Amino acid sequence: MPTLHRHLPAFGRALLAALFASAGFAQLENPPVGVAVKIYAKGDVSSAPSDLSISGTFLPASPAVSGYEERIASATTSGATLVAMLGSQGYVRVEPGKSYTVAVNAPAIANGELNIVAPAGYRVILDHLVRSRETFSGTLNAVFEVQALGARHAGLAGMASSTPAGEIEWRVSLGSLRNGASAGDLALIDNGINPDWAPIFTPARLFYESTSDEVWVYRPNNTIRQIRANQVVIDVVTLSATSYEIRCYHPAQERTSQVANSDESTFVGQAYATYRIEQVGSGRSLRIIKEIRHVTDFLATNQPVARRELLSLSCTGTWPALTWTKTDWTLDGQAALTETVVESAAASGTLD
Repeated sequence: MPTLHRHLPAFGRALLAALFASAGFAQLENPPVGVAVKIYAKGDVSSAPSDLSISGTFLPASPAVSGYEERIASATTSGATLVAMLGSQGYVRVEPGKSYTVAVNAPAIANGELNIVAPAGYRVILDHLVRSRETFSGTLNAVFEVQALGARHAGLAGMASSTPAGEIEWRVSLGSLRNGASAGDLALIDNGINPDWAPIFTPARLFYESTSDEVWVYRPNNTIRQIRANQVVIDVVTLSATSYEIRCYHPAQERTSQVANSDESTFVGQAYATYRIEQVGSGRSLRIIKEIRHVTDFLATNQPVARRELLSLSCTGTWPALTWTKTDWTLDGQAALTETVVESAAASGTLD
C-alpha cells in the first residue's frame, strides 16, 4: 500500500506526487486485514441426540461477502464431547478495538465453555473481563473485543487521537482508573472498504468495552449513549442521519437520573471538549471537528471556543483498488500543511 505525504500548495503537491510515483520512493504499508482469532464452543452431551451451534458476524473477506459465520456440531450418543469452531480455516478475522457478539445454543450440553484465543501481542476482553474462556449452560450471548497489548492511548481524559490514512481508527481517551491504569478509549473503528459509509456517521460505529466497575456505560439498543469514568463523562448526541457529537464533561457537571424511565443523565454548563463526526457531501468522506473550551465555571453556558481544529479522511475507488486521502488536525481557517495519500491494490481482493 504506497503512502505519499503531500505538502501543500497544489503545485508542490503535484510535483512530489510525480517524483514519488516515478522513482518508487513511497513507503510500503500493509493493508488492514484484521487479526486472526480462534473461536470455538465445546461441551459434553447430557442427552442425545444433541446439537451445539455457535455463530457471529466478523470482518468479511471482501465487501462482496457477508462476515456471518455459523457452525453446528451434532451427536447421537450421550457422554460425547462436541466442539464447534468458527471459520472454514479454523479462525475468523476481527478488527482490534471493535466489539463483536458470539451466540451459542446448546440446550442439552453440560460443562459448556466458549473459548476465544487471540494471537501473541493481543488480549481478549470477554464480557467485561480480561479472559479467553467463559462457561455457559444452555445458551450464551457473549460480547468480546480484541485489544493490542501496549497500545498507545489518546492522552488525557477527553483528548482525541488522529487516524491512520488507510482505515478509520480514531479514539477519545477516558483517562485513568484509580490505580493509575488506563480506563481505555471510546473508539470509532471501521476498515472503510465497504462502499456504504452510512453507519460510520452514526454512533453505531463507536466501541468501548469496560474491564472495571469504575466505568459505567449506558448503551440503549446496543449503541453507546453515555460513558461515566473517573475523569470524564461522555455524552453522545445524534444531530442528524449523517452527524453526531461526542461531548466531554467534567464529572461534576453530570446530573444523574434526570431523564424519566431511563439511565440517561443530563449535564450543566458546557462540554470542555466536543467532537463532531460528520459526512462531507454524499460520498465516503469523513470530517471530525474538535472544539475546546477552557471551562472555569461548571454552570456557565456562554464560554467561548478557545480552539477549533478539523481532521478529514476520504476514500475513493472500489475494493481492492482504493485511494485514501487524509488531512490531519488543522486549525480552523488555516491551510493544511500536509496531506497523506494511501493507495491499495491487493492482488486477490480478499482479506484471507
